[in-house]
Amino acid sequence: MSAAFIVSFAGPDRANLLKQLAQFTHEHDGKWLSSKVNYLDGHVAGNIKVTAPQDQLDAIKQEFTRQQGLVVQIDDVVAKASPAQAAKLSFHSNDRPGLVHDITSVIDQQGAELTHMDSARVQVESLGTNVFVAKLAVSIPQGQAAEDLLAALRALDEHVVVDLED
Repeated sequence: MSAAFIVSFAGPDRANLLKQLAQFTHEHDGKWLSSKVNYLDGHVAGNIKVTAPQDQLDAIKQEFTRQQGLVVQIDDVVAKASPAQAAKLSFHSNDRPGLVHDITSVIDQQGAELTHMDSARVQVESLGTNVFVAKLAVSIPQGQAAEDLLAALRALDEHVVVDLED
């Protein structure tokens, strides 16, 4: 029987780090189901969902925590009922302080769950301002229309453009 966990890590980048992490996971019959790794100014930060046979989990977790210079957090994955609808959204707005907080608050108030967010602030010289651009993945509860969530997000500001993606 297998189980899964999420490992989050951050620290100074070094040569072959991801290769080493993948290698010891593989050596213990584990697999990376999904991962997101970012590099910033010589540092690395990542989240990896790992699945492995139950009797190999501790060895894999210990190897992650032994990595010199990395701050590591491990959380076991607990299966939960899947929501009725997954949606991908594109979000564009004039940038302002507190915007991410407001977006996540609206999603929470609508009973939805933010499962992924990739955002950036882009300077638009012709407008003389920064624009906030995000790709969001959300889980919407059964019985709730995606349009209700879109309307609530659009109500944040008259300049918000939010659309469902295919």
